[in-house]
Amino acid sequence: MTAVGPFEDRPRIAVGVSGGADSLALTLLLDRWARARGGEVVGLGVDHGLRRESAGEARQVARWLGARGISHRTLAWRHPAGIPGSALQAEARRARYRLLAGWCRARGVLHLALAHHAGDQAETVLMRLARGAGLDGLAGMSAIAARDGVRLIRPLLLTDPRRLRAGLQAAGQDWIEDPSNRDERFERVRWRRLIGAEAPLAIALAAAEIAGERRRRESALAALLARARLDGSGGIELALDAVLGAAPETALAGLARCLQAVGGGEYPARRESLERLLAHLRAGGPPRTLGGCRVRASRGRLVIAPEAGKLPARRPPLMPASFTVAKLNVNIM
Repeated sequence: MTAVGPFEDRPRIAVGVSGGADSLALTLLLDRWARARGGEVVGLGVDHGLRRESAGEARQVARWLGARGISHRTLAWRHPAGIPGSALQAEARRARYRLLAGWCRARGVLHLALAHHAGDQAETVLMRLARGAGLDGLAGMSAIAARDGVRLIRPLLLTDPRRLRAGLQAAGQDWIEDPSNRDERFERVRWRRLIGAEAPLAIALAAAEIAGERRRRESALAALLARARLDGSGGIELALDAVLGAAPETALAGLARCLQAVGGGEYPARRESLERLLAHLRAGGPPRTLGGCRVRASRGRLVIAPEAGKLPARRPPLMPASFTVAKLNVNIM
């Protein structure tokens, strides 16, 4: 838990618990950890109303946790009718995060723990790899992330799911098997069958190493952007030598963020365009336009200003939203 901290002196942590083996194991682990520090855990279940059994399963989870002195709340998703089947899973996932984070915000709970483990991480990495993901995608899920004003923590990303089930069996705790986990209509289930039981931890460890490189790049980017100066016209200025002296990946990422923040683009400029712009700046060329911005070098400063007549309706933030921690060491029951 140290790796996904810090926590307050008497930590209060919400756990997304469906009744499956993974989330129940995490709830019991965190309950033991929090009690030892004078804190508490609250289990949060979401009844999506997509299966007839869901309400009864939520009540069963509440009974299990109540017998162990753990608080539980069930949050209901009142979903609109007519959601296409192809979009239902994605919409249910978004609703789950929205409900869980909303409950935490309303009650001042800072931390929301999720039970994604090494198997989930391996599936995520391979799904992203199949789509041609870059470094960020291959780093997999983050152990810490900020979402809707709540810290999402995933303490089990380097934990073999078989250890979680073994821990529950040792504790005499039953769990609920979700039939969708065996439904090969879902891409994640198909990947799970291909990966098998032995490979997930190795893939998750590789993702953790990639995440370390991602954190290094994020830190370098944040250090560069921390030197930026905002002017009254909505533009950004940076020391030119700071940009040209940065590692190429950092310089390109910094340019992309500055262009988005000033030009209001929904997506960053294409890499090829950014590379041409960086080469142009190195050569001392005249002002250029990109991403709704006018970019020029003047008196040792890089000046990025809104292009004339193209003031954006919205401006994305300049600094990265959050940093990630992926190296974990969790002791199981």
